[in-house]
Amino acid sequence: MTSWGFNKGDFDRPYGIALQAGRIYVTEFDNGRIQVFKRTVSEFNNLLTWGTRGTSDGQFISPSAIAVNQEGRTYVADHGNQRVQVFDKNGQFLDTWGKLGSQDGEFVSPTGIALDQDGNVYVTDVNTRHIQVFDAHGKFLIKWGSMGKGDGQFDIPIGIAIDRQGNVYVVDSGSHHVQVFRSDGGFLAKWGSKGEGEGQFDRPSGIAIDEFGKVFIADRGNNRIQVFAPVSLTPTGNSR
Repeated sequence: MTSWGFNKGDFDRPYGIALQAGRIYVTEFDNGRIQVFKRTVSEFNNLLTWGTRGTSDGQFISPSAIAVNQEGRTYVADHGNQRVQVFDKNGQFLDTWGKLGSQDGEFVSPTGIALDQDGNVYVTDVNTRHIQVFDAHGKFLIKWGSMGKGDGQFDIPIGIAIDRQGNVYVVDSGSHHVQVFRSDGGFLAKWGSKGEGEGQFDRPSGIAIDEFGKVFIADRGNNRIQVFAPVSLTPTGNSR
């Protein structure tokens, strides 16, 4: 498979990735599109490609994270257009919400996106330092976060994931740590510091949680993946 380009199966700065029902969804930050693949025993087959660079419905400017529910409904953080776009399992445009700003339901740099088991949509915004939560149709529900390095504050919030209990994990690339919250934004735990040792990070970015609660962190600056045991959560304090 060619590694760079504009044809199907080629990429120009692949950024976000999601897995659902045997499909692999990939956003392309520079090409402004989504590609969907099905993995066979020996290769990846391109199933769908949609999107071009632009500002209209179904177009993107620097799409970053992607999340897909069990029905194939696809949510994309359209970073450069300061919005979230929603598509069906065939890539047909369904909905969009958000605009430039720092008020409820507005974004400056939406980067991370995750879904909980109720279908609510959680979005990290790098520049406003907010986590915003919406229902499946884009109705604003709640937000939390501010600039800083304290509990519940962020420097560069990027990756976000939700475990089976509904706890929300946020990777702060600027502060080199991970914070965990209840679904209402209540602080639960935090771990990590800048460094190269075990449990330390250098500009961490992506995060995923498996069915057993293990936490996988893309430790970008250290060029590695770190894996952590399921977090023992308490209302306050550090879990590590």
